[in-house]
Amino acid sequence: MSSPHDGTQDEAPLTDVIVAKTAEEALVIAALLRNAGIPIYVGGSLLQDEFAIAQRTLNLQSIGIQVPSDRIEEARDLLAAAKRDGEANAED
Repeated sequence: MSSPHDGTQDEAPLTDVIVAKTAEEALVIAALLRNAGIPIYVGGSLLQDEFAIAQRTLNLQSIGIQVPSDRIEEARDLLAAAKRDGEANAED
């Protein structure tokens, strides 16, 4: 997963774009955003202690996905379009 900071000073601050309910959902959303060239940070991706792992395994912890604030509208539009496409395919 991406790091929230890579040391450069010119980056836009990160903003929550969506909260995934499961790790699998977070992976799909992250891949969709990355494929569109939008940098992402998945909250809690650096937590590797037993408590954090147990919380994720039991789906007791939602997973926040952040993007640079200057790309937030693009990310929201992309996710909305993907949701519409998914709903349309489910109806077929």
